[in-house]
Amino acid sequence: MEPISLDQFIERGFTGFVHSDEIYPLVRDIFTKYPIERLDSIGNSDTAALRRLQNDLPKDKLVRRLYGIWGKEFAAGEQQLNDITRVILIHKLPSARIIRQDRMEDYSAIDRQEVWLMVDDDKGIPQRIAMGLFPKNTSLDNLVFTPEEIFYAEKAQWELQAGKPPRLIVPPNTYILKASNTVVFREKITEKEKRALVHGVIESITNPLLGTSRKTQNYERIANKVVRSLLAFFPSVINENGGINYDAVHNIFQKVRRRNIQIGSYVTDSSYPNMGRYLEKAVHEHMPLPIAVVSTRVKNPRRIAEKLIQVLYNLQSEDEQKKEVGKQFEDYLGIRGIVSDRNEIYRLFKLLKANFEISQVKDYIKNPKQFRNPRTGKPMVDPTTGKPLQYRTLQFTLRRDGIPYACQLRDHEMDREAEHDPRFAHDGGFIQRKREMIAKVPKAVQIAVHTLMGTYRDEQKVFYKPQ
Repeated sequence: MEPISLDQFIERGFTGFVHSDEIYPLVRDIFTKYPIERLDSIGNSDTAALRRLQNDLPKDKLVRRLYGIWGKEFAAGEQQLNDITRVILIHKLPSARIIRQDRMEDYSAIDRQEVWLMVDDDKGIPQRIAMGLFPKNTSLDNLVFTPEEIFYAEKAQWELQAGKPPRLIVPPNTYILKASNTVVFREKITEKEKRALVHGVIESITNPLLGTSRKTQNYERIANKVVRSLLAFFPSVINENGGINYDAVHNIFQKVRRRNIQIGSYVTDSSYPNMGRYLEKAVHEHMPLPIAVVSTRVKNPRRIAEKLIQVLYNLQSEDEQKKEVGKQFEDYLGIRGIVSDRNEIYRLFKLLKANFEISQVKDYIKNPKQFRNPRTGKPMVDPTTGKPLQYRTLQFTLRRDGIPYACQLRDHEMDREAEHDPRFAHDGGFIQRKREMIAKVPKAVQIAVHTLMGTYRDEQKVFYKPQ
């Protein structure tokens, strides 16, 4: 295993940064002062040399200057993603006939951050417990996961106490990780329209539950039953006057429609054991899907360091080994667009292709990948539908002003499937295989690259504090 040249390393590893013109010369000067060939030759058992490197390199003036650039680089990356979401995608959604401009919600009202609850297993591999959407500017230290924000958490366990909000039960040392910024585009909808949608869902389950056709009286009875059965997990379904909060119920039904949650897990009325199943079916018949969801992320420094090590030693997966060009780092900035159906995916992609440089297209919609359990090798199935899980996404690289963006387009069902993929749901198997490859690289090189990114010490985690 040999490293590539310094010129190749800079070209393949640092072209995607906004401030690459400032990063290039510093990286070159640092690795001229600490040649990669010399670092590669230091034995893993030479603890004295490794200790000197770990002590001296972070204090080097060149490295300290690079740290200052990373701060503004990550801020610039966030701004680039914000711009492309606001200016490009918001304008392209109407052009692709996905939504009318005059029916789109105000952008500032729907800007969120997607946050993950994580815990490391006994091998130190991160495992995701739950996901949640929170206001974008909320500090990670102040986040509290409740059923109102949580999604894709079928195995979540809750502690219920009268008069108190539900408390998520988590293992010790559970920590919080910001995954992305997320914008959910919906059509503008009035309170009257929300009420009508909720009414349509509940009315459609009234007769199946009661076996009678006295609509008005029975609707009110079932509506109250539905709301009361959700109250333990979703206190907001009752307004301050003791009536139904149709806005809150509408939001819950929307999460059910996207299969973010399984409503049966939250219905507590034992007198109607089939209520959850009927509600699930009715929501999918009566509730519209969100028009689109756009998530963006700047890759975190530790993952950048790991990617750079892979580039330096051309460490590639089986799929990547088919490429003629060596390993390159072009997914520093990532965008995921989720739309209603397959036709909209290809309409939006065609529009983007007409306006931007598009490369490295991989159509996993027409040629899906079957998910397999990394431990057993057996095909995985969706726990909700029982259908085989497949990775279906249109992947490509979009360039705007010379900056590459790793893009994915999928529909809502594809997104749910992908969140059960061991690679894209941060399952231990995928991360472990990557880190096993990196572990074969000489420790001195690992120390040097992590030091450049400021990740040479143990990661500082924000631990979750259940209320």
